[in-house]
Amino acid sequence: MRRLLLVLFVLLCGVEGAVFVAPVRAGSDAFFNATTDNLQRLLVQAQQEHKGILVLFEMAGCGECRKVKETILRDPAVQNYYRQHFLSISLNLSSFAPLTDFKGDAITPTVLAMNHRVQASPTFVFFDASGQPVTRFTGPIQDPAEFLQLGRYVAEGGYETAPFRAYQRQAGGQ
Repeated sequence: MRRLLLVLFVLLCGVEGAVFVAPVRAGSDAFFNATTDNLQRLLVQAQQEHKGILVLFEMAGCGECRKVKETILRDPAVQNYYRQHFLSISLNLSSFAPLTDFKGDAITPTVLAMNHRVQASPTFVFFDASGQPVTRFTGPIQDPAEFLQLGRYVAEGGYETAPFRAYQRQAGGQ
């Protein structure tokens, strides 16, 4: 069944692409501060730096992904906050490039996405320093303020007591 889902996913999404690992540059690429295809190594770095991990699952041709990268991720306040609290990496949902997961197993970004129930893009999955997913946000982000609030929700452990939308309402957000 899992193999069938993978085949259907590939047929619907295409096989193009590779792991997108952005070097530190200007614009939205400055948001991503992890440059590895080895999540196990990234996990060790996160533990040493006392940070969480953020994985953006995106796809070529995804309009909302492009919008988020051209607006939200270019915001200096967003970049500063996320760099202080997370190691961030972007992975192409349709990629079959080799990737080492948090446990050290050889997989692909597509399989990692399936393992974490990623069904659309963009999807932001936040992991703690042990490699466990703590929250997932799928779809459009309204503005930099909402994305900063999402970061605070994770960094401050808000996910332990309430869903993000409830946290937002309680904090007086969107």
